[in-house]
Amino acid sequence: MIVRLPDYYGPTANQASYLGSTLEAIAEGKMTFFVGTMKIPREYIYLPDAAVMVVELARRDDAYRQNWNIPGAGIISGKEIVRIAQQAAGKAKPVIALGKTGLSLLGLAVPIMKEIVEMLYLTEEPLVLSKKKYEASIGPVKMTSFEEGIAGTIGELQKK
Repeated sequence: MIVRLPDYYGPTANQASYLGSTLEAIAEGKMTFFVGTMKIPREYIYLPDAAVMVVELARRDDAYRQNWNIPGAGIISGKEIVRIAQQAAGKAKPVIALGKTGLSLLGLAVPIMKEIVEMLYLTEEPLVLSKKKYEASIGPVKMTSFEEGIAGTIGELQKK
């Protein structure tokens, strides 16, 4: 089975997603970076929602040998993510958008950033995964609102 997700976020996403380190830094009240432009809305999924849907697929024998999209709760801009996260954290330090040049320079010290540069095209225009197949075969898609998911993520990160 091949399962495709948009970029994801949640209390356990950490460095594994574009938003992981950004939300961790916001929760800690630190300056941070945002991968890509903060103006163009993109699709994200709350990791607990993704887990529920992937497990549901894994439980079904007829889901194997197929490709599946697991969509998020829609699209949202980086500016809106930062606003929600900073409001939930009660802190507002600068968040700097990193484009190709910034990521390339950062890649000199942090090798993983070089790989992100190659994938940056995914942040340049909205890309929304279709939920039609999942809903037709499995049922409703689990969609936690960005307000609830981001605020919950910040709350959990602040407990650590």
